[in-house]
Amino acid sequence: MVRRRVVPLSRVGESAGGKARSLRWLLKKGHPVPAAVVVLPDAGADEIHSGLESFLRPGVRYAIRSSANVEDGSEWSFAGQFHTVLGAEGLEEVADAVERVRESVVDPPTAYFQRAGVEPADLRMAVVVQELVSAERSGVAFSRNPMTGLDEIVVEEVDGLGEGLVAGRSTPHRWIRRWGAWTAQPPARDPAVAADAADLAARIARDRGSPVDVEWAHDGREIFALQVRPQTGGAVPVYS
Repeated sequence: MVRRRVVPLSRVGESAGGKARSLRWLLKKGHPVPAAVVVLPDAGADEIHSGLESFLRPGVRYAIRSSANVEDGSEWSFAGQFHTVLGAEGLEEVADAVERVRESVVDPPTAYFQRAGVEPADLRMAVVVQELVSAERSGVAFSRNPMTGLDEIVVEEVDGLGEGLVAGRSTPHRWIRRWGAWTAQPPARDPAVAADAADLAARIARDRGSPVDVEWAHDGREIFALQVRPQTGGAVPVYS
């Protein structure tokens, strides 16, 4: 039996890395996740092209993200440490973006690795190729306040795509919801999308049985979960 190295999200295993496995979990639990495939670490160029060709759709843009074996752990998330490409379209652009993300292993974030106690030689890089949500708003939602530990949901929100927020380059609007009511909210912002994000984080945390942070995007009609992680306990900031 021929082993496929570009696999549907629903069929990924251990070699697909933390991000892909978390997305598979979200999908199986019925949470809204954009369609995706995963390029496994040992996939060759011909396998990547043939696998992507059967998945990509004309006129659709894609997000190409790392899914390393060290990402999204309970202590260290490695969020923003590897390359991401947003908006690639067509086979050649997407295949090139996959290779750029895979090359993140060539020059890994050494200081971060040292603090996390991870040897760069142990890094294995799978890549998630996911339909890009045309986001009107996006951000991160925490099911428990990561700075205080209080049982309240924190939503951070930006207009458009949220990659700058996740990488620490953008300052977001911040909402805090406790016992179903906003205890902090930015002025002159419609709370409807933030409420959707808070509800999504609460549902996912309930299914996981532990606090989570959720990357999300809202296209003006519905909200999507782009990633879920356990809330990290490492000695690095986990939100802006």
